[in-house]
Amino acid sequence: MAGTSVDRGLPRPRGSVWEEDLLERLEAHTREENHLLDSYAELAGASAHKHVRYLGSLLLEDEIKHHRIFDELTKSLLSDIEFREVEGSVPRLDPAADEGDLLERARELLKFEEDDLKGLHVLSKQLDPVKKTTLWGLLVEMMEFDTRKHIRMLRFIIDEAKRR
Repeated sequence: MAGTSVDRGLPRPRGSVWEEDLLERLEAHTREENHLLDSYAELAGASAHKHVRYLGSLLLEDEIKHHRIFDELTKSLLSDIEFREVEGSVPRLDPAADEGDLLERARELLKFEEDDLKGLHVLSKQLDPVKKTTLWGLLVEMMEFDTRKHIRMLRFIIDEAKRR
C-alpha cells in the first residue's frame, strides 16, 4: 500500500483484532478481484458475440469501480490503524457539514430519482415484446438497480444533513 509505514520500511502498527480481521478480509477480496478483473476483461474483449462483449464491458466497469472502492476502504482502515491520513481513503462523515441548501438539493434529486424509477418501470413493461431478442430490457433493469442505489445514497445524505 503506497504511503503506509510498510512502504517506508517501518513495521505497520497492529490494529485491534476486529481491524486486523477486517483488513485481511479487504485485502483478500482485492487479491481475488485482481483475477476477476482479468476474466471480465477477457470476456469483454474475446467473445465472438457482440452482446457478450458489450455486457462484459459493462461488468468490467462495475468491477473496476468495486476494486477501487475496496482499495479505498483498505486505505481508510490503514489510516485508522496508523493514526494518520492515507491518501485515497474513504472520507469520514463530516460532523460540521453545513452547506445551506444541501438538504433542498438532495430532496430535489431524490424526487427526480424516484420519478425516474417509476418511468424506468413503465419503460421496462413497454419493452416486453423485445426482451427475448434484445438487451434493452436487461439494460433498463440495470438502470432501475442503479436508480435504487442513487435513491439509497440520497436518503443517506438527507438523513445525515437532518441529523446535523
